[in-house]
Amino acid sequence: MTKVYTTINAGGAKVSPKVFSPDSNYMEAYLLGDIPQSAFDKAFTVTPYFTTQDGTIVEGATNTFTIANMIK
Repeated sequence: MTKVYTTINAGGAKVSPKVFSPDSNYMEAYLLGDIPQSAFDKAFTVTPYFTTQDGTIVEGATNTFTIANMIK
């Protein structure tokens, strides 16, 4: 990933990195595509993280999602 964002469009609403931390100014975004409808009920887990300037990895809260729940 070589691009970071100051806002993204998620479900028709603009989302800024501030939703993750009041100190956040940038975020990366990943797109899941070509997912067969038969997999919409399979759970996937996401753990947001960032790397500080000294190389420390800081993790956020882990969440589990299904595509079916995300498109409702």
